[in-house]
Amino acid sequence: MRTAPIQLMWGHWLAQWIGIRQALQGLWAAQADRFGLWVPGCLGLGIGVFFGLPRDPPLGLLFLPLAGGVALLLTRRAATWIILSLRAVGFVACGFAAAQVHSLLTAPVGLSWPLTVQWYGAEVVAVGRTETGLRLTLTG
Repeated sequence: MRTAPIQLMWGHWLAQWIGIRQALQGLWAAQADRFGLWVPGCLGLGIGVFFGLPRDPPLGLLFLPLAGGVALLLTRRAATWIILSLRAVGFVACGFAAAQVHSLLTAPVGLSWPLTVQWYGAEVVAVGRTETGLRLTLTG
């Protein structure tokens, strides 16, 4: 009696997987000759995912999507829809890694501590108008 819900759940999951697989097969069958046009979109999706994160991920995650992307790009022995799906995921991972590298290379420059402050004292002697604004003459 306990196996019936598990079998029903397994059958439901299998039916969903078959539906997803058939949908991907149909999508990639129609787009297989135009996969190169999907590459910029996949890269952009990876970049968007990175910049959509609330904070930068740890540096170690840089190599995980990059290695996974390269491994997925080298897949050759599978059905066409699997190859193209894995390559799309690989390009998304490469876009994510490219955004992380860009973020690391363009990090803001930190200030060196302690900061020094210099004060200057002066008095305003004259105020004049010019074509672009005001001109202050200082002494000090």
